[in-house]
Parts: sequence; C-alpha cells; structure tokens
Amino acid sequence: MPGKKLLTKAEILQVQDIRALDVEVPEWGGCVRINVMNGTERERFEMWAQSKVGPDGKSADVSDVRATLLSLVLVDDKGERMFEASDVKAISGKNGAVLSRLADQAMRVNGLTKESAEEMRKNS
Repeated sequence: MPGKKLLTKAEILQVQDIRALDVEVPEWGGCVRINVMNGTERERFEMWAQSKVGPDGKSADVSDVRATLLSLVLVDDKGERMFEASDVKAISGKNGAVLSRLADQAMRVNGLTKESAEEMRKNS
C-alpha cells in the first residue's frame, strides 16, 4: 500500500472509537445516551438474535428485541451501561413508541440497519 500509513497495534488500541448519540425523549422528561456497541456487546446482541431464529430460518421469537438492544446501548453520563439483561422485561414495559424510536436510533448508530449492511457490502 504505497502512500498509505499502516497503523500499529498501539495506535489502534489507543483510538477512542466508541461514540455516543444523545436522543431527546420528551415522554420521559429528558434525554438518553445511546452508545456504539463495542465488539463484545455486538457479539452478544448478534448471538442473542441468532438464538431467536427457528429451524426453518425464520424468526421464532423476537419478543423484547428493542429492549434487549437498548439494554446494551443505553449508558449514563460516564459511559457505563445503565441496564443488565435482567432489566429487559422492565424496559419492555415502557412506551412502545419510545422504544421503537430509540431502537431505530440505536440500530442506525450501530450499523445494524439494512442500509448500513448494504453500505458495508459495497465498501468491502
């Protein structure tokens, strides 16, 4: 790759590439912070999603998909996850329209939308 700088291990590990998006939630009286998932969180979400696929290749049970995603990406002002897997049912009990709106934003910022998958395929 003439002319292009190859990154070193140290340079890669020093980069702060986890960003966040603050989203206003008027129904809750404030905003929430949606983090970009790190590799472990993304693997956890993808494994969870794969476990929901039935033997025919179709989704067998996608209940709580929004709440599960949000449990992985909603963080406090220090960047720490606010929820655990045990909180998914409680999150699911919140306003469905809000959960959908936040999950859409979480999917977009984490590259989980159909459009982002197509963009990744084009760039690979």
